[in-house]
Amino acid sequence: MRNTKVYALGAVSVLALSIVITSSATAGGQSGALVRLQSATPGVTQTGHLNIDGTAVVGKLGVGDTTPAALFTVGSGDKLQVYGDGSVRFNDPLAGLTFPAVAGANGPMIKMFASGASNANRMVVAHSQGFPDWGLEYQDSGDQFNFMGSGERFMSIDLGSKRVGIGTLTPTAPFEVAGTGGTAKGGTANEAFFASGGGQSVRLGTANEGVVATGGNRAIYASTSAWDPNSSEMAAIIGENTRAGAGIGIIGKGDSVGVYGLTSEGWAFYGLSNLGRGIYASTSSGYGVFGKAFNSSGYAGYFEGKVHIAGTLSKSGGSFKIDDPRDPENKYLVHSFVESPDMMNVYNGVVTTNGEGLANVQLPSYFNTLNKDYRYQLTVIGGEGFALAKIEREVDNNMFVIRTNEPNVKVSWQVTGIRQDPWANANRIQPEQEKPERERGTYLNPEVYGQPDSKRLGYDPRENRGAPQVGNAKK
Repeated sequence: MRNTKVYALGAVSVLALSIVITSSATAGGQSGALVRLQSATPGVTQTGHLNIDGTAVVGKLGVGDTTPAALFTVGSGDKLQVYGDGSVRFNDPLAGLTFPAVAGANGPMIKMFASGASNANRMVVAHSQGFPDWGLEYQDSGDQFNFMGSGERFMSIDLGSKRVGIGTLTPTAPFEVAGTGGTAKGGTANEAFFASGGGQSVRLGTANEGVVATGGNRAIYASTSAWDPNSSEMAAIIGENTRAGAGIGIIGKGDSVGVYGLTSEGWAFYGLSNLGRGIYASTSSGYGVFGKAFNSSGYAGYFEGKVHIAGTLSKSGGSFKIDDPRDPENKYLVHSFVESPDMMNVYNGVVTTNGEGLANVQLPSYFNTLNKDYRYQLTVIGGEGFALAKIEREVDNNMFVIRTNEPNVKVSWQVTGIRQDPWANANRIQPEQEKPERERGTYLNPEVYGQPDSKRLGYDPRENRGAPQVGNAKK
């Protein structure tokens, strides 16, 4: 038979508890208390049940913890601690929070505010009790998270506009960084990325350009130690346009210099093309290509191979320069060009008259087509006396006839003609020309007239006319 005994304690001064203690008695009459109050701390572990119907006031309570360090602890070693100020601490680095499944796929696991209410700004995560304004804040009025340091908001995540701002709480792009040096934006309406500040700006993926950089001494600075003149993969900057037939890799624009190449030796510019143009330059009224040698040992232009000019060539002087055949390793041989006010072609040769004192001179098949206004020179060579020679019949059908007053006379002949081909007729050289108004007062070679370089035709005061000083081009 089961007997139930009820012991009622009106007050226990040590614990100030109002409790009900139950005990059980077996059929053999054995009975005992299932909960026992002891003066020893912590005392001997008891087994039983405790039902409290009322108020229990406890100094510290440990569950599974015989030496609680806080008002309420769970687990040996105070794994979970609850303090009088309401703070909760996990004292185990492996401890975690596990939530049961919620109803619905979008059901929240943690709720911060009541919906529909205008809540004040509130710290979600703070550094510590002593630094409550360092951490993460939620701003209910703007629906955004703000990262704070010493009470100052320096980064925001706007949930409504889906924008992130660093250094700004009102980003105007999906990503924006603002600082004392400038602003950087990502995903704007016209640019994939945009940065500006300090007189400098960079835009990536604009409507017309892949990269736009402006400002500073170097809008773009790139460096590399790789070098292979035949490789398109070893360069500080590579510009590549994949459009077939009409693509441009790099364009340089500037009021003074569009593209500037600088080197102490080697090539300041290197152009390589299999079938097209290694370097292409054009101008409307200036110089497509301008080269200058700063002293007599250099060349303003040097070509190794064939050169063709589809236009008029003008020069202050000219010559051929070859290795002197007598001493090719140590000397050059130089001859001046033959100049003429006319667009003149020269043909010459040597012929011997026959027994009747006649000689037919056959000229090239293109002679009559190419030339007009023929001029002749004849010189008798050798013989015992003084033979005479004349033009018996002028050029006709690419041939003329020489007559001497004696038979078998050797004659040196020369015929010149003035070009009459279509290009020459359209570009006839005028020996004497008035300088255009904009060129008056200038010289092609001011130094030979004792004039300063500023009098040179095409002089640009922005041009560095001194010898280039190549130093360290790095930042």
